[in-house]
This record gives sequence, C-alpha cells and structure tokens, in this order.
Amino acid sequence: MPDTFTIAIDLEGVLISNAVSQFPRPGACVFVSACRQAADRVVLYTSVPGDRAAEIVARLVAEGHLPEAPFDAIVHAPSSVKPLHGVADVLFDDAADVAPGEEHRLVRVAGYDPADVDDTVLIDLADRVPGFVRALPARRPGRL
Repeated sequence: MPDTFTIAIDLEGVLISNAVSQFPRPGACVFVSACRQAADRVVLYTSVPGDRAAEIVARLVAEGHLPEAPFDAIVHAPSSVKPLHGVADVLFDDAADVAPGEEHRLVRVAGYDPADVDDTVLIDLADRVPGFVRALPARRPGRL
C-alpha cells in the first residue's frame, strides 16, 4: 500500500480526556470525519491496550461522539514514542514523541481538559486537515 495516505490519531488527550474518565472531546466526530475524507486510511495510535481502546471507540460511536467505522485499525504504542514508519504519514497527538526525522509529520494538538467548556480545538482543526495532508511531501513508494 505505498500510495495509501494514512492519518493516525491519538486517543487520550485528543479524542477523550483519558482512558479512565473517557470524557469525549467536543468536535471529535467532526474531526475524525474530516480525517476520513482527507486520507485513504485513518488509524487510532494509542498507548491504551487494543481491547480496551476498541471498547472505548465502540462506546463513543454508540453515543454519537465518533462516526460509524471511524478507524481502519487500532495500533498500540507501548510507550510515549510513536514511530510513524509503517504506521502513518501524519500523527495528531497531544503528548507523543516520534522517531528522529519524523518531527515534521507530528501535529501537536492541545491536550483536552473537560473543564474547558469552550474547547473548540478539534472543530477548528477539522477545517485544517486537508492542508496538513497537502503540506507533506508527495507520496512515493516506501515513504511510510
């Protein structure tokens, strides 16, 4: 799949508060939908173990906080370092580090605080997703 453009999104701090409280961030559905329109694949790239992450995603979909079938895959990251090679072309994350040389593919998202009732970060970011996709170097085989 070398011509496939993939967006990775972190779960905790981006789409929800954390895996314990699981407060959904306003605009999560709009943001993930924008990513699905802009990319060939969208994956959830999270330190939350796969089964637990899948349960959280299913609940968010059932409650209308995420679109149906929001992710093509859930990729477990065992640490805060999330190498993008072989996973995604761009990562939206609030706290992760990426492998050296991949910094230009990381989009830092302000962490979510459920106490911030005026949080519009994901809604604002949704309009900018196509620009992030266009800004990356042209696709070429083996670039992932």
